Amino acid sequence: MCGFLVYASKSTNFFINKYDKNKILNSQKHRGPDKSNVLKIDNVYFFHNRLKIIDLSNNANQPFISQYTGNIIVFNGEIYNFRELKKKIKNIKFKSESDTEVLLYLYEKYGDNFVKLLNGMFSIVIYNKKKNKIFSARDRFGIKPLFLYKNSNEIIYSTEIKPIILINKKIHPDHLEIKKYIATGLLYSNEKTFFQNICFHKQSYFYNFSLKKWNFFNKSQYWKLKKINRLVCGSFKNFYKVFLIKFRNSIKLNLVSDVEVGLLYSSGVDSNFIKNFINLDLKKENKNFYLWME
Repeated sequence: MCGFLVYASKSTNFFINKYDKNKILNSQKHRGPDKSNVLKIDNVYFFHNRLKIIDLSNNANQPFISQYTGNIIVFNGEIYNFRELKKKIKNIKFKSESDTEVLLYLYEKYGDNFVKLLNGMFSIVIYNKKKNKIFSARDRFGIKPLFLYKNSNEIIYSTEIKPIILINKKIHPDHLEIKKYIATGLLYSNEKTFFQNICFHKQSYFYNFSLKKWNFFNKSQYWKLKKINRLVCGSFKNFYKVFLIKFRNSIKLNLVSDVEVGLLYSSGVDSNFIKNFINLDLKKENKNFYLWME
């Protein structure tokens, strides 16, 4: 888990003072206590709080700048297949062992559709310096948060709402949405929040925002859930075998980490199912494993 905020203004001479920079960083410090950075390029500010999971060195700190194009990425999440994807990128001298750097160069090689290659959970924002645009994407099921705020002069991307309100103190609660939630316990829109003009970035979508024309373009859904028919596998026995293989592979991918692995579980059937697979795999790899029982 990391925290970030990207703030862009129409004005080229705007400035955020040191006190406000610290307030913005501190508002998401709990998401990433290991390293905090601020960067301003052109008329765009980047704030990032890092939690080190992959590549514990400072070479993987964010915001991360492409040494070839000057493009900049901030990213929250984990890409489980980044080492396999890294092999697809040729003639690049990597300076880290992080999934962040792989994401940036995948974008530069494949364009917007690189997100289709990713296996993981993520919220991504990339500033394309040459095209003067901002690319953003959220994972298939919306595991990682990403919020958006836009008006006629500024646009903000953030992993939490709190720092957005620190920047724009004129944002007010959306009382209608709050009333609906209190009455039903539901949010009727998968985009609206409890604050006016702050919305969720849609899951399984990528957006492009032109800083020149000041509008969104090429909003695209890159993935849809497909229903798998059990009969495709033939018998129930074969279906169960396929499920076990996919389930185990999914668990192994979630264990990709340069730090200790922990599991908080409730002792139910599903938790024990996961625990048993993890124990088998970690014993083979001689990794440390920690359990917390609810």
